[in-house]
Amino acid sequence: MKFVIHTQYMENYGYRWKYKGGRTVIITDCPELTKEEQDTLQTTADKKLGITYTNEASKEYIISSSLQSDDWISEFEQDQKIYDGEIRFPDPRYSYLEITQA
Repeated sequence: MKFVIHTQYMENYGYRWKYKGGRTVIITDCPELTKEEQDTLQTTADKKLGITYTNEASKEYIISSSLQSDDWISEFEQDQKIYDGEIRFPDPRYSYLEITQA
């Protein structure tokens, strides 16, 4: 299974925040996880990888996370396969053990 985290990235234009996209972080080799275990994994990944942050110029925060099958592929990677014939810029991936081990 894959645990997938989607983020929202924003930039500060002085008088307003502008949405500028986001990213997808994939945690591979996950076991079946309960909702509580998924919440814990998301929190652990956020702390370990520094996914969310905020400063005067920009901020990024998690908008969703979910457990997906091993054959799941992000929209960004799907588009690369369709238009380029290969995935040259994969989403960042980390193994479950990388995230959960101290």
